[in-house]
Amino acid sequence: MKCITTYIFGLSLLLFFGCLSGPDSSRINSYDPGSEIFKPLFTDLKIKVATTEKRAQISWLDRSAYNDGFIVKRRYSSKGKFEPIDTTSTISFTELLTDYSLEMEYQISSYYLRGNKINLGQSTETEHIDFGGLTSIGYFSQNDSVFVQWFRNTAFDDRITIEYKEQNSSQWSTISTIQQSEMSGEFHRTSFVLPKGQTYNFRIEASLQNYNNEYETFFEREFSLNH
Repeated sequence: MKCITTYIFGLSLLLFFGCLSGPDSSRINSYDPGSEIFKPLFTDLKIKVATTEKRAQISWLDRSAYNDGFIVKRRYSSKGKFEPIDTTSTISFTELLTDYSLEMEYQISSYYLRGNKINLGQSTETEHIDFGGLTSIGYFSQNDSVFVQWFRNTAFDDRITIEYKEQNSSQWSTISTIQQSEMSGEFHRTSFVLPKGQTYNFRIEASLQNYNNEYETFFEREFSLNH
């Protein structure tokens, strides 16, 4: 009986002093708006570029009632620093592109207001950008000429390069270079003269001209033709 009484007395003291100390005043739940590490969420960040003009479209879903807005940042190189370019209170962002690159990324950061202070929430980067390409590539031989044609499913084909080599050769040679200013509309066809009686391998590339005025290839296709 004495042991039971001592146990109950010790338990009572533990509960008593525990209540005096109260709960931990530090709130560290990232889902709790009162927490110092609270980060209101957004999801489903997506990016696409238009095929008829050089325009980027970004969208996302707001998953929190505490998001007061979003900061949009951009960088052209994976080794570069994200630079802020705009803020928005909506769940999308669109811009016409004058500079771009294959490594271009956007970063979206949510923010929320607490008193007079702006607090950053979640930050997420966009995935690899699909710049489109060339579709329905066709090719045929007529007399001494080879014709190559395609549909333009991209607005970023700043340069089209066509290379060729004889079937048993390992050396590619450029036979045609077409700048975007030479193309109009969705469909384009070009031709060039090659000696007949041979089988040729061809390679067609679409390249964009990046922010450093360097060409970067984002589309490539090979095909063969008996000429």
